Amino acid sequence: MARFEAFWRTMCAYRSYIWLAVMVHIFLLLLAIFGLVVGQPGTASYTLSIVNVGLLTVSGGTAFLVFYTCTRREREEY
Repeated sequence: MARFEAFWRTMCAYRSYIWLAVMVHIFLLLLAIFGLVVGQPGTASYTLSIVNVGLLTVSGGTAFLVFYTCTRREREEY
């Protein structure tokens, strides 16, 4: 577990930047969803928007989970 402890200590040192990444992902996700609403199914831009939504969901979800874990670990320390 010491290996993971060092990992989380390093990740949690950048918690404010991780929150910024989460906010940027939400903004980009909203833009991609807007592209899905406006785009016509079957076009290349529509397909790209679907791929974009998938990638942003996975990477933004991962960033959010890291932020949540760091927040929970900080709360447990006190």
